[in-house]
Amino acid sequence: MAVLLSACRGRDCPIRVVGGTQDPIPFYTPGEPYEARIRTGNSEVCLTQRPTVQATVLDIDNEIVPSEVSIADDDPSFAVLRFTPTEAGPFHFAVRFQPNLSLVQGGIYRAFKSDRVKLAELPLMERVGRCYDLLSSGALLCQISSGVGIIEGGRVTQRTPGKVVSAGSVFWSQTATELERWADTDAGWAITHRLARYSWTPLAATPTELFAADGDGGAWRIDIDGGELVGTPLALPAPVLDQFGAMTPDAGAWWGGGCLNPVRADGGQQCFGGFWNENVEPAGLWSHVPGGPITFVGLDGVTSSHADPGTTDPDAPFLRFGLVPLTFKLIASMHDGGLRLEHLDEEFGSGAVTSDGTRLLFTDAASTKVTVYPR
Repeated sequence: MAVLLSACRGRDCPIRVVGGTQDPIPFYTPGEPYEARIRTGNSEVCLTQRPTVQATVLDIDNEIVPSEVSIADDDPSFAVLRFTPTEAGPFHFAVRFQPNLSLVQGGIYRAFKSDRVKLAELPLMERVGRCYDLLSSGALLCQISSGVGIIEGGRVTQRTPGKVVSAGSVFWSQTATELERWADTDAGWAITHRLARYSWTPLAATPTELFAADGDGGAWRIDIDGGELVGTPLALPAPVLDQFGAMTPDAGAWWGGGCLNPVRADGGQQCFGGFWNENVEPAGLWSHVPGGPITFVGLDGVTSSHADPGTTDPDAPFLRFGLVPLTFKLIASMHDGGLRLEHLDEEFGSGAVTSDGTRLLFTDAASTKVTVYPR
């Protein structure tokens, strides 16, 4: 039997086992062999010999699924779990590290491995948060500690403290004191227009128009008139209280407040209840109520709901992280009238859909690169 040594250090520690919270990849493709490295959950300990491990995998009916498990050859802190999932899912695993080290449990959910071809890998030379848009100039818009940064050549070349939405080679920023329109000029990024206003939340934009919420349920259109920015209140039936929005691909309407709003305030607003306001892209709105189906409403105003054992599991990772078109390496998209969940072959990170709806951006957690995929 292995002996646990509670105070072994340096050369006195024959085998060091270091625990952590690293999760296995929680998505499987039906019929394809699944393999995951699962880390022990204990804190750092020392052993006189390698640990042992046992595992159980259960299907949705709590029936045992044949599986194999072993301690990783390269690191005794990890177990390698292997089994072949069928269509029935999700699956639950329990991995016990011995002698009496830890019991690690989790779920594995159905999603197809994405076959999307990488369009580009853009290196990052500075630490940033999530990169959420790629402008036509090739610059990235990324979250930074002081607000939003313009990333060119991997480095922050300009920054703004405000809430930002973009369109083409233009972006609009609401700071604490004014609304600013930025453009990529021959002299570099510059503010082309300003308007003293501090209460708008930019939601969606074209290069020449901005649609914003005022915090009281009202919506505004801001455009350029005679070289100046001019704000016009919109008479929309339903209030707009969102923090996020998007223009439709044809720029004929914009999403905000769980509604599809016409560009001109001439009626025709369509509203859909139960949608989380951050789950928006040009093609439509997404929602996932814990324990319920994934719901999508498209440009045609048709609402589609899709449920399977994974999407209705309250412990599913896309519930814990919030369903967006790309999150936790998971892409949600509509194919032939049905929902398709895909997972990317990426390390942990964060993702976004570009403002024009044509590309996916995946920022790795270490801020070393942004990978671009087609939407």
